[in-house]
Order: sequence, then structure tokens, then C-alpha cells
Amino acid sequence: MSPITYTVDITWHDVEAIERFVGERIRQQAAQVSQESPEGRIARALGALVTDSVWDARIALEVDEPALTDDKLQLHHQLKEAWRRLVTVALCWQDDPGYQKDRWRYVTHTDATYKRTFRSTVLAAVQRSAQ
Repeated sequence: MSPITYTVDITWHDVEAIERFVGERIRQQAAQVSQESPEGRIARALGALVTDSVWDARIALEVDEPALTDDKLQLHHQLKEAWRRLVTVALCWQDDPGYQKDRWRYVTHTDATYKRTFRSTVLAAVQRSAQ
């Protein structure tokens, strides 16, 4: 599998895989401590964050918005933010077997077109401020 570079590269399979990987580790931690202990509460909170992030990603991936509209851009942003949260949580276990270093990466742009547009906009702003 090729690395995830842009938001459009993220699939439901990726979201499920990272949820499974992180979920197993959270459940292991929660099983070792009392639910009311600080560690148990942290495990529950982390589990809730993962569940919420997966839900946001699912909505963004399931809505089929064919044209590039403000709604479609909002969905891409929602997916990017949900993915960022999932990757942040998974990074805690980046040395564990099963961690997918090439796939579970931060993304900053929807696709290559947005990346070029962003760079052009930033370059123009820098040039204007230098004048």
C-alpha cells in the first residue's frame, strides 16, 4: 500500500485499521485498572476520543458529494481533523507490532491541487509583506 499523503487517500479501511489497533491497546489498559482510577478514566476518555473521531471520519467518507462545493470542502476538513486525532493517539504505540508507519501519517492538504494553491497563496502573501 502506498503512503497516505492527502485527505483523499484516506479510506474506510484505514480508519477501521487504526481504530482496531488503538482500541486493542486501550482495552488492555482499561482491563488492568479500576474504571474509577485515574488510569481507568484516562483509558475511557481516550476511547471516547477515538470513537468520536471514527464517527466523524465515517460521516465524511460516507457522504457522496460529487461536485467540489463548500459542503465537500467541509467534509474533507472534517475527515482531515478526525484522521489527525486518530494518528495522534496511535503515535503513542508507534513502536508496537502492527503500527502502520507508512499509512498512519498526518495529512495537511486535500489533494495535490490544494497543496499547490496553498503554496501559491502563502508565497504571494510573503512577497506582499516583503514589499
